[in-house]
Amino acid sequence: MSIRFRLLLSFMSVVVVSVIVFALAAYSLSVAVTGDFRSISRFYKVHYSVHPLSDEEDNLFIDLKYLAKHDPKRLKEQLLLEDYDQQLKMVQAGLVVRDEEGILYQTPTLHNVDMEAALPAYDLSNRSIRNTMNVGNRFFYLREI
Repeated sequence: MSIRFRLLLSFMSVVVVSVIVFALAAYSLSVAVTGDFRSISRFYKVHYSVHPLSDEEDNLFIDLKYLAKHDPKRLKEQLLLEDYDQQLKMVQAGLVVRDEEGILYQTPTLHNVDMEAALPAYDLSNRSIRNTMNVGNRFFYLREI
């Protein structure tokens, strides 16, 4: 092994170790200040719950809400749901439609997420329209109609 390679390896290891030590110190400091080991994940939950929807997402939600109130049987049409899902993909969002029996449509990008178990209990009165949820290591912003 040449001296040049040894120096490069030692400098890179110093940088990597420094970054890891800095990250651990920052996490330890946040735990010491807040007293909560899950403070990092709670920070992301708060961020996602406060983050407003874009205009495109909000318009699509209003369209779906109107459709659900005036013609709910159309929400069982796969082609219509796929069209809405394509529009939502443009704004990096997805669509899950369910009724009392279970999930009617789930966006293909969520094929590895068990939404049936992750979603809150089906509530016909629908008191909570906006919510966030954590499934595995992914955060979801939930809007219900």
